Amino acid sequence: MLRDILKRWWVIKMEEVKLLMQDETSRKYFSRSTKRIANLFIKNILKTLKEFNAKSILDIGCGTGYITKKIKDSLDVEIVGCDINTNRLSIASKLFGEELVTADITELPFKDSGFDA
Repeated sequence: MLRDILKRWWVIKMEEVKLLMQDETSRKYFSRSTKRIANLFIKNILKTLKEFNAKSILDIGCGTGYITKKIKDSLDVEIVGCDINTNRLSIASKLFGEELVTADITELPFKDSGFDA
C-alpha cells in the first residue's frame, strides 16, 4: 500500500516538473532553486548527524549517491547507500564507490539496530 502511494506521488511530482521545465526561464529558475534547496537540505542532514554523533549510516533511497558522497566526504562515518533502482546505483558506484545495496525500503536486508542513523 505504501509503495503504491509513493509511486502515485512520484508520478504527480514528475508531471509537475515536466510542466515547470517547458520554457527556458522556468528551467533556469528550477535549476537554481533546486540547488539551493539541496544545499540547505544537506547542511541540515550533516548538522543533525553531528549532533547525534552517528557513526554508521544507512542512506535509504540514495539514488545516484550525491548526498551519500557529501555525507562521507564531510563526516568520519561508515555509510551504506541503498536503492531499488539498479541504474542509479550504477551511477552511485562510480561517484561513491563504497558499499551499495539494491533493496526495496519495505524489505531491507539489515538488522533493525544495525545503523545509528
